[in-house]
Amino acid sequence: MQGIITLNLSGNYIGFIGSSHLARMEGIKTINLSNNQLGNAGASHIAHMKGITNLDLSSNQIQDDGAISVSQMQGIIILNLSLNNIGESGALQISRHMKEITILDLSSNRIGDTGAGSVSHMHGITNLNLSLNAIGDTGADNVSRMSGVTTLNLSVNYIGDFGASRVSQMQGVTDLDLSLNNLRS
Repeated sequence: MQGIITLNLSGNYIGFIGSSHLARMEGIKTINLSNNQLGNAGASHIAHMKGITNLDLSSNQIQDDGAISVSQMQGIIILNLSLNNIGESGALQISRHMKEITILDLSSNRIGDTGAGSVSHMHGITNLNLSLNAIGDTGADNVSRMSGVTTLNLSVNYIGDFGASRVSQMQGVTDLDLSLNNLRS
């Protein structure tokens, strides 16, 4: 598979064994491995790939350990880890090590307020999806301090009026989704 720059293997259930073969491939910039039952071991294999800028590992049963492995990858600009089981420690490591990310999707995980607080320290993000993460007003308040975000999805969380008020005042946000939260007024 020499010369391939973009590779889509979504929905193939390659598991962690197949991911070990992929880790040896070179030259790929964009890879979609969504819905492949990679788990933490598969994420660890993929983390050894060099040169990836766009990585989709959504729906792969990845937990904090797998997210921590992925956080060691350099040069990732677009990262999709939605529909996994990543908690606050995985979010913390991503925020500490992946400074080049501009588009981050951590929807449908379990990062909560603490994980949202960690993500809020990532300064280059323009597009952020933290829907379905049990985030309340505290997490929303932390996210509201981010600058440069233009698209923000915090739907299906536990955000009340205070958190909604804070994120609605963010400078530069042109697309905000707060649907299915706990807004009262």
